[in-house]
Amino acid sequence: MELTSILIVDDCVESAAITKNCLVVAGFSVSTAHDGEEALGMLNNNRFDLVVLDLTLPKMDGLEVCRIL
Repeated sequence: MELTSILIVDDCVESAAITKNCLVVAGFSVSTAHDGEEALGMLNNNRFDLVVLDLTLPKMDGLEVCRIL
């Protein structure tokens, strides 16, 4: 059975790490990005079942990332 793949996009490295660790323990496959541009790059090259997106990101805010998606 394939793991559910989640992308966490948060500029707070500590918050992203805590969330990632909790989700990994729960059995999910989790990747992280720390700005909007990095997130879009990952989304162009990978398939995710869920994106957890912070609205206040450097370089490109979460709403702009969402619009582009």
